[in-house]
Amino acid sequence: MTRTRSRLLGIVLLLIAAASYLHRNCDTPPAWAALRARVQTARPGELLTGYPELATLDGRALPPVHTQDAAIPFLFSDSPEYLYADAQDTGLAYMRVTRDALFRAQPDRRRSFGVGLYHINKVADPETRQGKPVAISLVVRAVSAVEEGAHTFRNTHPATVRLLKGAAGESDVMPMFAGKACAQAWFTRPNIPPTTITLRPGEAKAIYTRTLPPDVCLSAMLDLEATNAYFLKVYVVFGTVKHYDTIAFAPYGLTIGTNAGTGPYWKRILRPADGTRPFDPADTRHRNKVHLRFVKMPPEVQYLVDETWELRLENEGKKLVRRKGGQRRPFKGDYNVDYTVVIPIRASRAPADFALVAVQRFGLFAGAMRAATGTMVDIPAGPTAQLRTGPEGVLLERVRITTTAPTAYRFHWLLPGGSYGDQAFLLIPLGAAE
Repeated sequence: MTRTRSRLLGIVLLLIAAASYLHRNCDTPPAWAALRARVQTARPGELLTGYPELATLDGRALPPVHTQDAAIPFLFSDSPEYLYADAQDTGLAYMRVTRDALFRAQPDRRRSFGVGLYHINKVADPETRQGKPVAISLVVRAVSAVEEGAHTFRNTHPATVRLLKGAAGESDVMPMFAGKACAQAWFTRPNIPPTTITLRPGEAKAIYTRTLPPDVCLSAMLDLEATNAYFLKVYVVFGTVKHYDTIAFAPYGLTIGTNAGTGPYWKRILRPADGTRPFDPADTRHRNKVHLRFVKMPPEVQYLVDETWELRLENEGKKLVRRKGGQRRPFKGDYNVDYTVVIPIRASRAPADFALVAVQRFGLFAGAMRAATGTMVDIPAGPTAQLRTGPEGVLLERVRITTTAPTAYRFHWLLPGGSYGDQAFLLIPLGAAE
């Protein structure tokens, strides 16, 4: 009798599991139908709330892979994130543009590099205790000589440094909104004008300077290139530095912002792993709910190497940074790095539509993307709107695939400073185009 009951219980449980599977993957659950109907009328950038389907990572997950076309040096500066009086007239971040001897042998050869900034001015006048505006500058220096082991190489050529593209955002409301404003400018009208400087051996010049008001956050990203790059050094400076041979660097702060350093990944690509089954926008079943998640897990996690590590004072902030990896530590979000996101699309017999929706898996997000059409879309729309975890998302674009051959859908996205790098791009099939 006991065995019979056990068998009956097992059969019942199996039937329940089978029914649940069929309901979720072969039927059209009401919540799935409601979401599909909503995204067909929503506006790009619109925040969609109260949809349970947006809160779960079911359906199919595309395995994410981070790649790039070429390694490009990138300096990111956000440590200390909050700049107090002890950071004034110091360096915040530093990198040597390249150590590749090819650029010494060919001084006219151009080297591309990028810089990202994320800092908040907290300097106050010691007497009045009122906030004090202080300039943040990106300074490029052409050194007179470089020592490599037992060899000394003399710099005998000028260097030309070009700021090709730059965008910046500021906020005194919430630092995350400075990052959003930076992303919006980057994808529409970059608001840091291009400029060119020429450096003789031994010279240092600022190629970008912004006087930051008190209690304001600055988020910026700059795309640059230079000749004679073997002899170039780049500094992010707060205030005024008179002698770069004896530059002091600000002590580390006690915030989560511990990302200052250099890495080789200024422009990156996020795509599914090779061999992943392409997305089929014509298949509207729930089983074809598809996610591509931006998640920083090994081996894709990137690292920054802080070339100022030995020059920073030992303090509680440095102890915190040491626990997070010390001189070489994870770049927890790829802040202010331009990503090309690539989605492989399956061949179809007829045109089909799908919706692209951003959902947040941890923390808050405010930023932007540039759709395949070239249109910039806020994530989400509104000057102080935020995307949170839970049953909500942001419609980024409705896409019509007209080719009947396999193709790829591409868009640009970046994670701005102040937001969290745990976002998923949800692909919602809408079926045959009407």
